[in-house]
Amino acid sequence: MRRASVEWPDPRPFDHRSGPIRFLAVSDARDAGLEHGDVAAMVGDVDAVIGCGDLPPTWLGYLGDALRVPIIYVRGNHDRGD
Repeated sequence: MRRASVEWPDPRPFDHRSGPIRFLAVSDARDAGLEHGDVAAMVGDVDAVIGCGDLPPTWLGYLGDALRVPIIYVRGNHDRGD
């Protein structure tokens, strides 16, 4: 797991927030470490899960449910079907 911090050039859209917006970005391969125990305690507070492709929708759903946050995703080059 890696953490990155980005300074947003215009803070006005986020004036109503008191802290940073946090995302969990996942791609390509399921992380077995996130499948056991308290996922929220492992990754900390997040505002949404970003699926960056090639992961089963059921696994993304599991992360969203475990963290109680929305999921945003894009299809990867290996994703098939609807």
